[in-house]
Amino acid sequence: QIILLFLKRQLDDYDFEVTGTEFIGAENVVVCSYQQKAGDKAMTVFEGRQVQRLQLRGRVWLREGDGLPLRISIEGTRPADNDNVIRYGAVVDYAPSGHGLLLPASVQYAEAVGSQLLVENKFAYSDFHMFGASSEVKFTFDEAPPKK
Repeated sequence: QIILLFLKRQLDDYDFEVTGTEFIGAENVVVCSYQQKAGDKAMTVFEGRQVQRLQLRGRVWLREGDGLPLRISIEGTRPADNDNVIRYGAVVDYAPSGHGLLLPASVQYAEAVGSQLLVENKFAYSDFHMFGASSEVKFTFDEAPPKK
């Protein structure tokens, strides 16, 4: 849920800068880069029994007409052996659903040391369904309960 990093109460934790415009499909988008400057380090990486907490940076692609985020990238880095840097990153594409919700359409995740790609995972999401639940509870009796 990368989009939740940018809740209104957390926006002060980031520096944003408009870096240009691009197209995502037929949509004209405004591209903003961001750098985490405060708050808890937002990326958690598990490596064996070690936990790494990394500050984030990345870009957000906002639909020009209404500011709807269509893509968000994140990247975190940490030093490695031999003066290399380990990079962890993901790009999430979003699309409005037929139910009026903004949902992830695809995710690409990668890890690299220096210029060598170590891991790459790609996921695509589709065919979302709405579901509902009712908390109404009804008790019916075939016969009257015994009187005490």
